Amino acid sequence: MTPGRFIVRLAGARHENLTYDQLIELVDGNPGEISEILRVHRVHGDGTMDLVGVSPNALRARDGLLLLWHDIASARRDYDALIALANRAPPPVRIELQLAHTKDDAAPHVVALTFPLACGEGVGQWLIAAGFKTRAPIDASPSHLRQFEDAVSQIILSATLAPEQAAE
Repeated sequence: MTPGRFIVRLAGARHENLTYDQLIELVDGNPGEISEILRVHRVHGDGTMDLVGVSPNALRARDGLLLLWHDIASARRDYDALIALANRAPPPVRIELQLAHTKDDAAPHVVALTFPLACGEGVGQWLIAAGFKTRAPIDASPSHLRQFEDAVSQIILSATLAPEQAAE
């Protein structure tokens, strides 16, 4: 099992090590039959796991991580570093990455990572494990994401960081 993956129980069956996309496909294909959704938080050396229950509402909600910059060159370096990072160590879930100008004078240049709310901790663990470092102030929450989206004046660059597929 991999941290950030999901376990689902439905109709007497247990599905393990699902990616977010596989989880959504299973939920959509079995409406009303899901009895439990768990996210793998941590796997210990002896094979035991720490699991976190996931609300069905958290599956569709979005979360975000915003890197706030005063200068465009630094924001571009973080944007490029995140793309290179995803090429070396794919993220646990699909992440929409944007470099944007905003109407906010305090942080006119933002690198935004948008992902499912249920996967926020996994995205943070991925960034730490892969060694991503930034000197930018960081805002992280669904409410900060909404404020960012309201303040965007121009999307300069955008990319999708794609996860690896689960082992069959």
